[in-house]
Amino acid sequence: MEGTPTQASDTNFPSASRTKSAGNIGSPISNLQHLSRTPTKQRKQAHLVAHLQAPELSPRKTIGKSATRNYKSSLTSFACPSPLRSVEHSPTKQMGSWLSKPLDPASSEAVEPNTSMWDADDEEFDRWPGPETLDRVGEDYTTRGRQMRGLRSTSNSTPAACDTNSTLQQLEDLRHELLDKRSGNPYGMDAHDTVMSRFFATDVPDLPASNPPRHMHIIAHDAYLDSADAIVRCAMPRLCDAVATVLYLTNPKCLIEFLDPNVEVFEWRRSGNRIMIRREGNQVIVGTYANFGTNYAWTYFVRSDISDKGLWTETYASVSVVVTPVSRHGVMFDQIESELSSLGIEPTDLKYALFMGRDLAYFLLSREPWRYHVFRKWIVEWEADGVVTEAVEYEREMLRQAGG
Repeated sequence: MEGTPTQASDTNFPSASRTKSAGNIGSPISNLQHLSRTPTKQRKQAHLVAHLQAPELSPRKTIGKSATRNYKSSLTSFACPSPLRSVEHSPTKQMGSWLSKPLDPASSEAVEPNTSMWDADDEEFDRWPGPETLDRVGEDYTTRGRQMRGLRSTSNSTPAACDTNSTLQQLEDLRHELLDKRSGNPYGMDAHDTVMSRFFATDVPDLPASNPPRHMHIIAHDAYLDSADAIVRCAMPRLCDAVATVLYLTNPKCLIEFLDPNVEVFEWRRSGNRIMIRREGNQVIVGTYANFGTNYAWTYFVRSDISDKGLWTETYASVSVVVTPVSRHGVMFDQIESELSSLGIEPTDLKYALFMGRDLAYFLLSREPWRYHVFRKWIVEWEADGVVTEAVEYEREMLRQAGG
C-alpha cells in the first residue's frame, strides 16, 4: 500500500554484494578484508594477508619450488603424526641404529664395469669345475646313457604285413579273420601270430625270433605301432611277447631275473596307472589295479601258466572288475572275487582269455610303461625274492661304474 514503509528483503543483499565484488575481481586479498570486522578476526586476517602477499601470487605466475618446499615442510611439522608412520614402526626403531651409521669405506669399493656384485671373486670356489668341465661331463653322461638304452632298442625297419602276391580278396579275408574275437588259437599259431612274427626282434639271443608262438619274443614296438598297414593295425600281439618287451626295455637284468628259475617270486610294477607283472613259480598275473588299502581292484586281470618248455597259456581273464583282498602278509592273489558276466562269458574260457591277453598286450606296448625317463613322477621297479631294484637308480649306478 501507498505510504506503508517497505522492509528490506534478502533479495537486495546478493545484488549489492555482486555489485561490490565486481570491482575487485582478480584481487583475493581485498576480498579477505571484508570477511569480518571484529578485532581478533581482523588480526588473523591481517596475518593471512601478509602470508599470501609474501610469495607475490598472481594468476599469471606459477608457484615456485621454494613455496612448494615450504608447504611440504609445514605439513611435516605437525605434532600429530600419522598412525601409519608412528615412531614404534619406524625403520630406525625396528632395525636398529646401524641404519644411520655411515657405510664402511671398504664395502663401497669401485666395481669393475660389466660385472655383477653377485659374481664370485677369483679366490672364491677355487676348486669348482668350470663351465667347460661341466659341459663335458654332462655330454659324456648323456652319450653313455643313450648308448646303453640303444643296446636294448627294438627298432626294426617296417616289414611287409603279408605276401605281396596276395589278392585283394585274400587281404580282405585276412582282415576279417583278425577282427574276429574268437579266431585266436590258444594252442598254436593263428593269423595274429603270422603277422606279428614279422616284428620280432632278432638282436636278443636269449629270446630268438625263431621260437614258435606262445614262447616269449621281443617285439619291435616302434615299427609295429607306427605301421600304417591296414592288416598290421588289426593284428594283436600275445601277452607273453608284450611282457618280454616291457621287462627287456626296462632293463635287461629285469628280464633275466624274470626268466631265472631260481627266483620263486618276481614282481614288476609301476606307479601312476598301477601296472603289475607278477610271476610266482610257473604262474604269471598281469593287470592294472587300484590300491584301496584292504583290497586291490583290477580292471585288467589275466592269469597265465608257463609249461616246462616255456609255452604260455592264458587260463583266466576278468569279465568284470576283479577284487583281491589284502592281508597282513600282502595281496592274496589266490582269492579272487569277481561278478559274473551279463553276457554269459566264463573267465576260464581259453579263447576269451587269449583275446583279453592280446588286448592287454596292446595296452602295454602302446602305453610304454618302461619309459621312466619321460614320466619321472612314476616309479618303475622290480622285485626278485624280496630284493627291490628301482630302474632309474640301477641305470645311474651302471653309468657311474662305466665312467670309472
